[in-house]
Amino acid sequence: DLQKVVDAIYGNDPPDVIYIHYNRHYTHRIRNAASVNVPKIGFVGDPQDFIVDDEKHVLKRRWMRQAGICAYMTIAPQANWMVLKGLEDESIPIINSHLAVDAEIFRDMHLRRPYDIGSFGAHTDSKYPFRILVRDYLINQKEFSFNRKQRVGRGGNDAARFAKELNRFVSCFTCASIYGYTVAKYFEIPACGTLLFGERTSLLEEFGYRDGVNFVEVSPENFKEKFHYYLREAHPDDRRK
Repeated sequence: DLQKVVDAIYGNDPPDVIYIHYNRHYTHRIRNAASVNVPKIGFVGDPQDFIVDDEKHVLKRRWMRQAGICAYMTIAPQANWMVLKGLEDESIPIINSHLAVDAEIFRDMHLRRPYDIGSFGAHTDSKYPFRILVRDYLINQKEFSFNRKQRVGRGGNDAARFAKELNRFVSCFTCASIYGYTVAKYFEIPACGTLLFGERTSLLEEFGYRDGVNFVEVSPENFKEKFHYYLREAHPDDRRK
């Protein structure tokens, strides 16, 4: 009961804002959110959740609409239309933010890097066609060593585990999904001193990413050649630089 929690912690001096980061394993158990007279901001990590119509996504949207959230914070401004459509409310304010990583966790640990290239994450046909294309290529080639396991924990306490895993790779690939998101891996990979092979997004230049300077831009048409050049032809010192 959110009101009881606020009363127990804050008494007569309520907080300025309540931040709600939806997690389907527990957030839906929160009761009486709408009756708490404190502004509530909801975080949107996956905008597509607002336009997918299976049971779990419908329940998520229903819960968020009933929680009395007064504004949403998103990390993919180009996908705000999905949030507004799913909430059926074009007037709700949206705060645009961007991802970042904890530099105490995602850092170069100076470990031995026995693998040439990594490719991690979900491999849903309808959402990650480029990721599937790259993984199929890696599975069927013998030039580069890579990870067989697709998923390594990232959220919560698993962030340290994923950071340590990234430190075992010379390079790592990520894509932007069909929605063109600058996903968390665009920040996590280079933070670990691992060469980033990444698909271009509309915001990469704004973030300061420069092809051949601090990441390597790849497309479905040229990723094989880029992998070969940077992992086999380029001098290790140039690659590190």
